[in-house]
Amino acid sequence: MENNRMLLWMIDRQREKILAIIPRHLVPGYRNMNLKGNVFSVQHFQVDEYHLDNPIGYPLYPIVSTVTTVAQDHTNKRRLVDVVGRIVWGNRIRQLRSFELILQDETGNVTKLLLYNVPANLMIKVIVATYNKSILYVSCMKLVHNNLGNLLVSTVLTDFDVEPQMYEADRIRARY
Repeated sequence: MENNRMLLWMIDRQREKILAIIPRHLVPGYRNMNLKGNVFSVQHFQVDEYHLDNPIGYPLYPIVSTVTTVAQDHTNKRRLVDVVGRIVWGNRIRQLRSFELILQDETGNVTKLLLYNVPANLMIKVIVATYNKSILYVSCMKLVHNNLGNLLVSTVLTDFDVEPQMYEADRIRARY
């Protein structure tokens, strides 16, 4: 929610992100709905340039097709990355309500994720997902360049979905 408008991130057929802004007068019809993972047909819309006030100043980056893209990125650009993968290892950092996870993509490559300050209402969800080695879709992770290898660190914008119904997750399910 921003200024009593609802912001909805959507992904088109080419896997590009689209920001849909639901006008104030229509928000009550969507406020209590879980819209994540749904398919939408958008009609009667207005195209406009919109500059989202991004609190961490990183540009949005499309879903990476493989975690190799993250591992091999040696640019100095600051990026927010969306990634899909199966949890192959996880560790809870108790005092910080945080998790260190290793995700494996459809090609078998892995990358490290650090989820910091997981909200209390999502702690059990992450613990169960880690135990079950579930597939995660994690959005708006900060790409951090490190001498030991790149990693993804959560931000205030980070969100995740366990066992998402999406093309990338289906490909991982088919492979493993």
